[in-house]
Amino acid sequence: MSSALVLANGGSSNEAGPSRPSLQRQSTPPYRSSLLPFTDALPYYDQDLEQDASLRARIDREIRREMEGTDLATNKTIEDRIGPAFDFSENLSKLVEQEMERVLRREPPAAGGLDMSRYTLPSPPEGEEDSELAWDGALRNSSTQLALQEFRMSNIELLKAYGANAWRLHNFQQEAMLRSIDSFNDAARARTTGINRKRKELQTRAGGEKLNSLQNKWAELISSNLQVEVANITSAHEVEVLRLKRQKLEKELEALDREELKG
Repeated sequence: MSSALVLANGGSSNEAGPSRPSLQRQSTPPYRSSLLPFTDALPYYDQDLEQDASLRARIDREIRREMEGTDLATNKTIEDRIGPAFDFSENLSKLVEQEMERVLRREPPAAGGLDMSRYTLPSPPEGEEDSELAWDGALRNSSTQLALQEFRMSNIELLKAYGANAWRLHNFQQEAMLRSIDSFNDAARARTTGINRKRKELQTRAGGEKLNSLQNKWAELISSNLQVEVANITSAHEVEVLRLKRQKLEKELEALDREELKG
């Protein structure tokens, strides 16, 4: 009594075992917003990229779609993003413009070096030596330059007295800011490393122990169900064979009884 037993799912009893169950959820849980789709990826456990070659191309397409319209996609430079350089020439004096043009032409400074004429104390012009107004203007000019020189000397004295400490304080503040930024970066890097390690531990433990255990249990249950189904089909087939055999025997007995009655 060897007959092919066809299973309910269309396969024969000697087919390969059950395939791996899909871990992908088909719907978004009701407690999550539709704007934030639920992601159940386990990057430290899933091997979908290695198993499905088309998945990498799909990911690349999604990345290109997200990058469309960004500066990286349009190959914009820093100058394109921040705009053209500010033109300072509109607010410069004629003297500064001439000096900048001289520097661009790589020409040496004018003969005589610095212009010291503004630091001189000019006397009244020739022909006005007896003019009281001319001497009054020269006196005001001298008083102004003297006050300016006193102001500069005061600044120099203040710089000599407090400049070094102010510069040290500025350097100390800059170093403190640098240490604070470095400390913040180290803390953020440590938190990131800790989170990644925790994720890897949880996913490895969940994937290596619980998920594998559940998957093996699922495969065992499917195999048991298939065995029970095969046994049911086999039993039903045997029952049907026995029923047909019984009917055949009953017919033979009836035929024998009729022959005995005739004899």
